[in-house]
Amino acid sequence: MVVVLVRHGERLDYRRKQAWIDGSKRPWDTPLTEHGHEQGKIAGEEISRKLKELGLPPATRIYSSPFTRCVETSVALRKGLEEGQKIEIALENSLGEALGEDWYRSWALAEKSDSTWGGPPGFETGSGYEGVKLRSQAHVPANQLLKTRADFADVDNLNKSHVSVFLPGYTIETPEEHDIMRARIGRFAAAAAHAFPDETIVLCSHGGPLATLFNYLTGEHCPPLGFTAISILQRAENAQTLDEGNPLGPGANAFHAHLTASTNHLDSAEDLGLQTAFTGKEEELTK
Repeated sequence: MVVVLVRHGERLDYRRKQAWIDGSKRPWDTPLTEHGHEQGKIAGEEISRKLKELGLPPATRIYSSPFTRCVETSVALRKGLEEGQKIEIALENSLGEALGEDWYRSWALAEKSDSTWGGPPGFETGSGYEGVKLRSQAHVPANQLLKTRADFADVDNLNKSHVSVFLPGYTIETPEEHDIMRARIGRFAAAAAHAFPDETIVLCSHGGPLATLFNYLTGEHCPPLGFTAISILQRAENAQTLDEGNPLGPGANAFHAHLTASTNHLDSAEDLGLQTAFTGKEEELTK
């Protein structure tokens, strides 16, 4: 069993900042830039090359966060991965962004938010909301903000049978806690590993959740993930049984990393979008 973790490509809102947030009907769900699409395709080619180099099976399926930037990255990845085969993309809410206060503050403060994770200067996480106008969508259960398969009808070969059972009901008043995010993304990865023990699957998600998942599966600290950063994990021969209900993860011997947070396929001078840099919470677990 091989799991490939890939962060999405360059975000449009990271280029346009507050101007994009203020002008968007869906400020929490930015698409990619044109360059972000290119990064995705290059990442797919790199994954295909590295799997061959490591003697591992080619990717057979892609699971994507329902956020637009991840679905677009998955489509671009597939272009680089495919070799005469049609790889399905399935939407999975468990791979979605961390829906905590940091996320809400990046888009929900009217005329203030500028896509900065945790909020713009002076309005950071923990500072309260007094005197700040909140967008109405911040009070809507998060599952109603996520796109569904019907919203991506133009995506070729989108899996029509996979149904995500994770329907987040968080709001800005009751945001997602880190341990809950860790448990939901870990449970899904464990279930996928159990369902496809002889395959290579690609999980396209976001920086924080993927760093958390890396730790969940390996027990090791993951460095900050740049745009389209790639990690390749293989199930160890002596792996412990994956426990889907264990928020601490299956233990350090379950998976080992052949590649960790690599952006070698990109220009070293690129802005890798580390605004959502790893919080270090998983590092505390490995001390």
